[in-house]
Amino acid sequence: MKSLQKFVSVHASFFFLPASAAWLEDYVYELCGFPGLKHDDQVDSTSQFLAWWREEGDPGGLYHYYEQEAERMRAFAEDRTVHMRAPANCNRLISITGLTIIVGDDGTIWLTELDARGARAGGFNDID
Repeated sequence: MKSLQKFVSVHASFFFLPASAAWLEDYVYELCGFPGLKHDDQVDSTSQFLAWWREEGDPGGLYHYYEQEAERMRAFAEDRTVHMRAPANCNRLISITGLTIIVGDDGTIWLTELDARGARAGGFNDID
């Protein structure tokens, strides 16, 4: 049974779409028009993926790789060029400028050289 309402209520705060994409207008139209539209293949695949994600958790593999690559690109854009491993049970770091930087699922974080100095004193280790 298709249930767009089911996954929207569970994942509303975690469902992100790009600001612009060639396919975005059609995709949003179909999602918002469900269940009244003739074609709903994208709604089906979206609801199936989100149900799988909810049941299986982090898929790892290729998804995990692309997630790490996206974080690396964001980090370099913000001049965070030092890759470090966080101490156990640490999920974030407050930078010298007051910015909260989230530790990745893999236990690593990208920091500026200035923030890395303070992080080293707090038990973070450089990754070569």
